[in-house]
Amino acid sequence: MKRAAPPRDGDGARNKRRARAEEVAPHVRRAVGWLRNAAALHVPSPATKYRNKMTYSMHSGRVVTSELGSDACNAVVDAVAAWVCRELPEDERARFHEVGVKCSRRGGCMIRVMVVCPAAALESFREKLGAFALHFAAEHGAECVYAQHSESSQKPKKTDPYMYFHGAELREATPWGDEYMISPDTFSEVNHDIEHKMWDFYEEVLTAGGAPPGGELVLMGRDSNATLVSIFPRLHAAFTHATCLPHCPRVHADLLANHERYVKPRLAGAQTVEIAGVDGKFDYAAKVAALGSAGRPLTVMVNSGRGGLARETAAALAGNRGVHAVVYVTCNQHTCYQDVDVLLQGAAGERFVVADYRAFDFMPGTEYLMQVFVLRRAPRQVVVPVGPPGSGKSTVGLALVGLLAPRAGAGEVEVVERDRIYAAHRDGGMSLKAAKRATHAAVLAALGDSARAVVYYDSTNGDPGGRELTVQTFHAAAPPASDRPALVVHFHGMSVDWLLANCAARVGHPSFPAAPDAARLKIDNVLLGLTPPGAAAAPPSFPCVVVSVDPQQVPPAGTACVLAAVLTMATGLTRRVAPTIADVPPSVAVRVMPFEAP
Repeated sequence: MKRAAPPRDGDGARNKRRARAEEVAPHVRRAVGWLRNAAALHVPSPATKYRNKMTYSMHSGRVVTSELGSDACNAVVDAVAAWVCRELPEDERARFHEVGVKCSRRGGCMIRVMVVCPAAALESFREKLGAFALHFAAEHGAECVYAQHSESSQKPKKTDPYMYFHGAELREATPWGDEYMISPDTFSEVNHDIEHKMWDFYEEVLTAGGAPPGGELVLMGRDSNATLVSIFPRLHAAFTHATCLPHCPRVHADLLANHERYVKPRLAGAQTVEIAGVDGKFDYAAKVAALGSAGRPLTVMVNSGRGGLARETAAALAGNRGVHAVVYVTCNQHTCYQDVDVLLQGAAGERFVVADYRAFDFMPGTEYLMQVFVLRRAPRQVVVPVGPPGSGKSTVGLALVGLLAPRAGAGEVEVVERDRIYAAHRDGGMSLKAAKRATHAAVLAALGDSARAVVYYDSTNGDPGGRELTVQTFHAAAPPASDRPALVVHFHGMSVDWLLANCAARVGHPSFPAAPDAARLKIDNVLLGLTPPGAAAAPPSFPCVVVSVDPQQVPPAGTACVLAAVLTMATGLTRRVAPTIADVPPSVAVRVMPFEAP
């Protein structure tokens, strides 16, 4: 038996997705790349024959199987080829043009035959298709055998009529062992062993740090039937309502059937289910935008197809303020960039961050991973640069605004320049003492502004106690949390002459002396009093991610891109990614500081 190469998308579709991925913001591309390459977040699998749903081409009774097809699928199609050669005359064997096989966890199978023959010959051929169905029901556990007809080799549409010869559905089991049914052409799991680990991860992220009790679970995409049957009833303590948004009429019909047969008997007393209807072309974006009318916090599980989400749908997810979290599942590395980009770069107040992530190796030896992004609303974050005048703190802050602001909106990011605030007060005629008091008050007001998602506090920040006060003030509106870290940027490695040249080149520096001797003395004094992160006697009392950078080696745009990428991830996730971070200049290091809770 000849083994075929793994099936691949057409070059046109693949190139189109890659072209769309090129539009992704650079810091989002970098963050997703870090996640994909983090060994601590990768779940490997030794399995290579993972597909229990396959389509095979037939050539007059000969079949070409796939190396990715499971032994069960390949055995069924081999038996089909043997039956065709045994039972059909040679001139009729080509009528079995294509065979689809779906094998279930329960040991049954579903078989689809694409019949190619003139319309006039179809009626007489039905008898042989009936005999074929009876044989495979009796000998190979086929629960559903059906056919579609074409007068040419052009594949029929899913909406073309089916001819059923035995049964009309397949009884399947979820990775947790709960029974449900699927009809022809309804998506189901590929029954890979690694799906058990994947579903355990679903349970972990949906119950730990998720929506408060009484939430609503929204199911979108290809495996809505299995998740409705298994996940929603099991997580009754977290979710009292489920909303299903099916993408096609067949999935809709299966959801209704599974709800009546398998879900209703297992629901806890207060749990309810709503299944949206499908009328004509399903408008996902409009359905998503309308979610949340009951006021329940929304957690959305999205299993996107190979083409990814429509940009309008991703934008609707980000724009619906009732959505507390999104569990985004994808098998395509190119479309995931564009979808995650929209979610992480939403408008003001609509951004998400990546709170957790796993990559499941469904397809060893290929570029594809089953990636699961756990996205939660972006917490307020503060960036504290540490470095002397001329090290590039202000330039990096402006570059960071440029990266985060285009879609996030200017109101999301604020650069607080202490020296500029102080200089403005002095220029306005305030005394030295009054200007210091007014500057301190203005800085505290900016840091405590809960409307800002990201505040970049541009000051020398050389004193560890001062850094602690900055972070404590920023978190005064809400208690500090491990998923809301301070991002401390340590500028180091610069020569005094390089710093002096940078300060001299900056027109209108708010506080730096123009005289060369005074400028050198100020830099020398700042360097003497500057305590780098990690050099203090005790660990900081707040969660802290430190990015160490040598500005003589890394341009401000590169540093800002690294900072923006770190800001898309929570501390716990960054802790696991930091040891294996790649795709950054050699003179940039990302590390998570240990801290002691106060």
